Amino acid sequence: MVTRNLWSLEPGECVVAEELKKKIRSVQIYFPMRDVGTDLLAVRNETHVGIQVKTSRSYGDIGKAHGWHTLQARKLEQEDAEFYIFLVFGLTDKLGFENQFVIIPRQTLLKKAKKKPTSGGKYTFYFKIEGSKVTEDRDKPEDYSDFLNNWNLIDAALEKTR
Repeated sequence: MVTRNLWSLEPGECVVAEELKKKIRSVQIYFPMRDVGTDLLAVRNETHVGIQVKTSRSYGDIGKAHGWHTLQARKLEQEDAEFYIFLVFGLTDKLGFENQFVIIPRQTLLKKAKKKPTSGGKYTFYFKIEGSKVTEDRDKPEDYSDFLNNWNLIDAALEKTR
């Protein structure tokens, strides 16, 4: 039997949870005790939204944030998470880091992917963030700028009644 430390959360998940509390009014954040395909559950009143967090180190230069993320195709196609949040760390001019969040509804991500999974059954996404422009540049460039730090997408989903 494999034992995991359930009390140590992934750093990217904690960063996203903290930002959710800052950006979305009256939201409660819950962490599942085991891997269920959803890293965070955002709840307001009777409505909940499952969120999958993907984190990447920075591949960009100062003033830019580039992140490379890999997703299992079967999870993206079947998962319960309504949103994917891609956390990319950008380097600032003071050699610090600035968090950038690309927030995409799962169904939109599936449509925009427009590519087949690799032979290993994975999708890869290479987000380039420069200012307010976001492109996914792994195969054919695709614009994701509308999803940069767009917390309103999750806020609106929490307004819907289930």
